[in-house]
Amino acid sequence: MTSVELKVLVFGATGGTGHLILKHLMTVSTPQTVYKVTAVARNPSTLNDHPDIQNPNLTVAKGNLSDEEQVKSLVSLHDIVIFAAGLGILDGQKPNEFYSRSAKWIYEAINETQKSNPNRLKIKFVCITALGLCNDPERMYLLYKWTIKRWFQPCYDDMGIMENIFLNNNDDINYVFVRPAYLNNNIPDKELRVDMDGKFPLDEVNGLGWQLNRNVLAKFIVNDCVVSDKYDKKVLGVTY
Repeated sequence: MTSVELKVLVFGATGGTGHLILKHLMTVSTPQTVYKVTAVARNPSTLNDHPDIQNPNLTVAKGNLSDEEQVKSLVSLHDIVIFAAGLGILDGQKPNEFYSRSAKWIYEAINETQKSNPNRLKIKFVCITALGLCNDPERMYLLYKWTIKRWFQPCYDDMGIMENIFLNNNDDINYVFVRPAYLNNNIPDKELRVDMDGKFPLDEVNGLGWQLNRNVLAKFIVNDCVVSDKYDKKVLGVTY
């Protein structure tokens, strides 16, 4: 039996969520479909301790999202692109184009690659943003609304531009945008809830409603957004 090989590119592979995404990607290959994963890292040695570093389906490539030529080249060689890169709180205190600039290059690379080879498999872009709270202000905690939001707003605005580059286009590009609740490694590993309108599916504010276990998100990204076509061309809000 001949297997199909799908090439997956992961930006942000050294981050907390990206690290876990790699772990789950290493478990989904089957005799029929093999997922060959390229993890992009500014410093590849930071992935030396990853439990799957010796897996033949995992390759680590040195690179970063500030190199337009490299970003476009990598995207053009893959079938699925996962964007799990993020910025720290200090980066979020000033305006930046970290997300929107990268999105523009990725979008252009996908569009150009598909138009130049219309018979190839359509490239899927799976992206983690953080707009769920900002887009659902009536459910926003006062602490977040009056403090944290002020620190992070430039990044949220930039993420909004990033999404719109894909959402407000007429090209036949496949995407899945996932807007998670606040990610926390120290809360229970529960089943998440998905809102197809990109908001948080909260019936009421509760103790864990605005948080999400990071491993739960990583598993959802791989099993429900990468391996499955269930959420193609959708913007999702996810929480407990």
